[in-house]
Amino acid sequence: MKQKPSSEITTVSPAKQLFLILTRTSSSHPLRRSPRILTHTVTTDDGTAELNPRVTHRDGVVYYHDEPIDRYRGHLYGLALDIGTTTVVANLVDLENGKTVSVSSFENPQRFGGSDIMNRISYDGEFQGELRRSLIAALNSEIMEVCERHHFVRQEIYEVVVAGNTTMRDIFFKHDVQSIGQKPYKSLIEHEYREGTRSTTSLIEKVRRLGIRANPKAMVYSLPLIASHVGADVAADLVSIGIPAQDEVIMLVDVGTNTEVVVGNAKRMVAASCPAGPAFEGGGIEYGMPAYPGAIESVKWNDGQLNYETIGGETPEGETPQGLCGSGLISLLAELRRNNQMSPKGVFADRKQRVMSLLPEHGITFSREDASNLAQAKAANYCGQYIVLRHFGCVPKDITKLFLAGGFANYVNLQDAIEIGFLAPVPEANVVKIGNAAVAGAEAIGTNTFVASPLHLEMAGQDLSDAKRLTRLAVQHAKTAIAQSGRDVYIAGSVGPSPGAIEADSGDTTFGIPNADAREAHKLVIHTLAEEGVDFLCLETMFSAKEAALAVDVARETRLPIAVNLTYKWTKERRTGNIIYRTDWGNSPADLLEILTNNEFSGGNSLLESVSIIGVNCGAESRRDEHTGMPYAIAGIQQLRTALAETGIDGKWMMAYPNAGMPKLDENHNTVYTQTPTEMASHIPELIETGAYLIGGCCGTTPTHIKAFREAIASYRSAPVP
Repeated sequence: MKQKPSSEITTVSPAKQLFLILTRTSSSHPLRRSPRILTHTVTTDDGTAELNPRVTHRDGVVYYHDEPIDRYRGHLYGLALDIGTTTVVANLVDLENGKTVSVSSFENPQRFGGSDIMNRISYDGEFQGELRRSLIAALNSEIMEVCERHHFVRQEIYEVVVAGNTTMRDIFFKHDVQSIGQKPYKSLIEHEYREGTRSTTSLIEKVRRLGIRANPKAMVYSLPLIASHVGADVAADLVSIGIPAQDEVIMLVDVGTNTEVVVGNAKRMVAASCPAGPAFEGGGIEYGMPAYPGAIESVKWNDGQLNYETIGGETPEGETPQGLCGSGLISLLAELRRNNQMSPKGVFADRKQRVMSLLPEHGITFSREDASNLAQAKAANYCGQYIVLRHFGCVPKDITKLFLAGGFANYVNLQDAIEIGFLAPVPEANVVKIGNAAVAGAEAIGTNTFVASPLHLEMAGQDLSDAKRLTRLAVQHAKTAIAQSGRDVYIAGSVGPSPGAIEADSGDTTFGIPNADAREAHKLVIHTLAEEGVDFLCLETMFSAKEAALAVDVARETRLPIAVNLTYKWTKERRTGNIIYRTDWGNSPADLLEILTNNEFSGGNSLLESVSIIGVNCGAESRRDEHTGMPYAIAGIQQLRTALAETGIDGKWMMAYPNAGMPKLDENHNTVYTQTPTEMASHIPELIETGAYLIGGCCGTTPTHIKAFREAIASYRSAPVP
């Protein structure tokens, strides 16, 4: 196989956990800021450049950089496009609040020009313009469908941002791509940049010239290229990948029709694009399909019977599996090899057999031709990784972190992928899957800083100086997942309770820890979170209302929105028999409000005014499942609402993100949680009606839970806005 030459790059800039969904929007949104998707700073060839269109409206007029361009029709929308060789993803973004209004995808219609980049380049040279016209026609059709679905007109789209590999991007912008297919495999844009006639490989063009159905005065932007076939999509990846200050070597693998591989450290990076073809995106495989709900994501042979799992945990009632996505195909190859049903060359054990029936009841088969196409794609991925590793001067065991990017990363079994030679044998503990939380539909995600304070590190026997570094990396991890998702998602800076003995706090101590020490520990984490650019601070799983007040007093110095969440245990009141909620330190929701109002930390001033959101999270320890998970959250919000009403406090949003029930061990001694995504989502209407404004998941919840919550919220649609 002829491998395109790698490219050396220097750049800066790891993944995270989900937890929160914003159920509705409001004109007084405490988290509102300018839309990040079209205003953030991106790394370019010569440093940085801002994609900052500043589309605004006032007095019935729409302005672009303070220049009037249109009358205001009721919406300001932007369109973010990721143009892949096989699939095109379009995100409609509300420029007034930064929210993603619609996410849609469609097959790239250019397949008649070939399934891979080199064939597309050849076809475009012979039939110039045909590929582009087919893409624009499909995009315009998608735009009109989105307009109809969301009840607006195309003239309300004022900005378009494009990412994609070099060939896809340049075809879209009407540039000749023949030079990309010939040595030295560089686009005309890159040639011009290297010759000094262009200051950046980013592109900007008018909508009218490109024929896109948007406002005639709208502009179209593209992200910069890296080099050669390593395009704007990888630029977006690298902006968000954090590189340790030391000489640790990291690796990025973004699997697609063209798989991009990056290896490097803070001093030097090497990148390459591998012509893998569309097999692991479902192309060229008779029963292959993208990673959509219902696709088979893993298989297992047990006693001659093929068992399988579909994306989403289970197929919706009445729906049957349609095929296998990339992770399912990798799983299938691994199982066939383990069970000696296929040779390393892709030949079935029965050499005369051409087609294997996988699921006869659903008509799904797997052929030798399918195996051959997968083998070629696998070889391209594997060779690309080894060539880049060798060029950088290292081997797989030297990789401290392998970032597996994109939707593919959500489902692939690492052992299967390494076993069949799809991924370089990097230790599984060093592999980080990025992008899953935001793709699941979350509007906000939490940084993994719950126990990042020096007090926790001291208990764990770790270096206290790591607290700030770990906090910074956690925010970078969050930004990575957001960048991979292509969506605009809020980052919640997570602040957990101080460690210590379970005892009532009193005097100048909290949990037996001097208040001064607790304050300094919270201050380090909170201020670092603010410096790194989180959107709001989430003080969570607080056992003590007093410590919550102390943390609020520190957090208000940042002037960021603050959420305060206590975790409760349920108890039965002897006198009335009612179930009441108390923390381990005996605090009720009403106690929290009282202590925030009258506290010892703020010079007699109420801290309640600094708090935007109050809620419950985690879960009460109970043997009875009805007192955990969503039922726990509903009861907690009910009691919090009562406390707010009794004290006459209004203007506060209520928040709930419980555990998925209580953990237990299954027959294989794996920890599992008792409440399924479907079960938890069934409580969403009641939780909203009780008053919860922000809903999400804590321990045991997964991207599948969050997706189910999102769908339940979307179908509810009738909760009032405060």
